[in-house]
Amino acid sequence: MELKLTTMRLLGQDMSTIRHRVNKQEDGRSAVEARLLAAIELPVLRTFLAAAQLKSFSHAATVLECSPASVCRQIQKLEDAIGGVAVFQRGARSIQLSYVGTQMVEHAKRMLAINAAAMSIFVDRSNIESVRIGIPDNLHESFLTRALRSLSKEFPSIAINVVVATRSELKTCYEKSLLNMVFGLSTQRPDSGEETIFSDTLVWMGARHGSASRKNPLPLAVGEEACCCRLAATRRLKEVGRKYRIAFLANHPATQLAAVAADLTVAPLPKSLAGGGIIELPATDCFPHLPSIYITLATTRKNSPMAKVISDCILSSTK
Repeated sequence: MELKLTTMRLLGQDMSTIRHRVNKQEDGRSAVEARLLAAIELPVLRTFLAAAQLKSFSHAATVLECSPASVCRQIQKLEDAIGGVAVFQRGARSIQLSYVGTQMVEHAKRMLAINAAAMSIFVDRSNIESVRIGIPDNLHESFLTRALRSLSKEFPSIAINVVVATRSELKTCYEKSLLNMVFGLSTQRPDSGEETIFSDTLVWMGARHGSASRKNPLPLAVGEEACCCRLAATRRLKEVGRKYRIAFLANHPATQLAAVAADLTVAPLPKSLAGGGIIELPATDCFPHLPSIYITLATTRKNSPMAKVISDCILSSTK
């Protein structure tokens, strides 16, 4: 009995010693990581994220308005700071994140977000005079009412400069920093550079008691060829072998709704737009199920405190 008790006491002391050593090692690692992350400059992290998102040093240089050589120097700084470990695998025409680079992405996002949040506290809202917002021409304006009302209330003197254009045109302006933020419409979940502010279901819409839905080929009201609603709808119709024709071409949903209300066509549109004389057509073999649709908001990649304050205001108004 005495032997067993002695053994248990010794084992308990050994385990206590081991736990102390492990905790000490973990504390040491945490301290090292904290010093390491603190030593990495924020511009270096911004450059790293731009290159990671665009998969190109030259494209990152264009967005950041600097030279490709400057981007390479910043990436070299980052790799030196973490012990000379490569964050990218360099190819002949493109770059890919290494394993370490993939881990570093989340650290970089978190540090930049913390910095932007801290800086936004000290932004003088009375000095925010204007904001440049991009809106795709296939986005219905109804959801914007609450966002604009919130902006007007929070920033009574603000001037809102809205640019309505195609998705590709807005992307170009955004990447050249000509816009502070851009709304988007997509049937794909947003990437890491965007936030979802509203989601809906894409459905087939037709006139109440109309006949357009029974015509063959099916007459459609859709937007431009690159429109995500058009692409999703025509792809699904092809998959089920349903013939269709583009009978009405207009980018704006309100114009498409007019064609639907007149029983000229059917249209793939967000479910929230149905009402009055326009109804959702039930999903059948002739009208296959359509994907969800997301309205997103992308803010400037330069992590501007002003842009963060305004985007937070818009996001809070849509919840």
